[in-house]
Amino acid sequence: MDSVTQFVLGAAIGEMTLRRADAPKEGRALTWQAAGLGGLVGTLPDLDVFTHPFLSAPEALASHRGLTHSAFFCTLLSPLLAALFQRLFKRDISLRRWTLFVWLGLNTHWMLDCLTTYGTQIFQPFSNYPVNIGSLFIIDPLVTIPLGLALLTSLWKNRGGRPLNLTPMKTGLVFFIGYLAFTLVSKYTVQHRLKTDWESQGIEYRQMITAAAPFTSLVFYAYVDTGTDVWVTNGALLDPPDRKPVWQKVPKNADLLPQFGEGPAGRTLLWFSRGFYSLDLDDGNPVFNDLRFGRLRGWLTTQEPAGRDFVFRYYLEPAKLQGPYESWGRRRSEGRLAEYPWDLLRRRMMGKD
Repeated sequence: MDSVTQFVLGAAIGEMTLRRADAPKEGRALTWQAAGLGGLVGTLPDLDVFTHPFLSAPEALASHRGLTHSAFFCTLLSPLLAALFQRLFKRDISLRRWTLFVWLGLNTHWMLDCLTTYGTQIFQPFSNYPVNIGSLFIIDPLVTIPLGLALLTSLWKNRGGRPLNLTPMKTGLVFFIGYLAFTLVSKYTVQHRLKTDWESQGIEYRQMITAAAPFTSLVFYAYVDTGTDVWVTNGALLDPPDRKPVWQKVPKNADLLPQFGEGPAGRTLLWFSRGFYSLDLDDGNPVFNDLRFGRLRGWLTTQEPAGRDFVFRYYLEPAKLQGPYESWGRRRSEGRLAEYPWDLLRRRMMGKD
């Protein structure tokens, strides 16, 4: 999830846990600092990005949302950080409450990240399996804005030593949790419909995933991996029962680049993409497209299988047709957000084509 949302969630946890001092005394309880400290703890797992300048491109991709996002690491770190905070902040807050605060701040980070498409290695260091449910787009206003408004309301009501009132924060968190539950219901409802439609065609496939369309959890893209191709369509929660999905075929072109999967670049990209990729050439340069993150023109309308507008597009290095490939370079996708069919997305959110 985006850093702003993670900060707001961490701040909400700080507001809920650290405001309640065990033995409150004048000047001995945290006020607005509780939210600030919570926001800091809530974004700590993403500090793994500061190691990327010292790593190769495959190593950086494999390590992001890795150990610092694991349940083991976050749980192990919680009592250590809690003891440090208790020592730094001489307040009437027990070590138990400090530990609860840190544990919630760190672990809700990876829990929220798991709902996106990127992939979060929550089982590190025992497994690098990336959990990516795909019920949330990486930025969703209905996640961030209501929770942010509840936090600001709570900070305002509890300013200046006023009697503690956490009702706004509780309300915001109830809405937050309820909305996350709704996105899961929406995703699996749409996925069931699209899976049923695909299987009715009798075409064998390896796996199907669904991912939220930009800024909404009412519309989802579905990706089907048949081994040689990836088929893509979209579905909406409010679609009528008789709507027939239109599937688009994107050839993987796996035989285009010999020895593609044998070097560190190929192995990492195959693991990261979970098989939902296509290979192509751009002015003679070998390119890997991760299809799960879509394209700037979207999948709501029929698109050419190839193009330079894929959001996650990797230019393999060395730039030759014969692998293995050691690394890659990222380039900005050619296209603008204005090219996305936003009017069509609004209609699809209402179940209309």
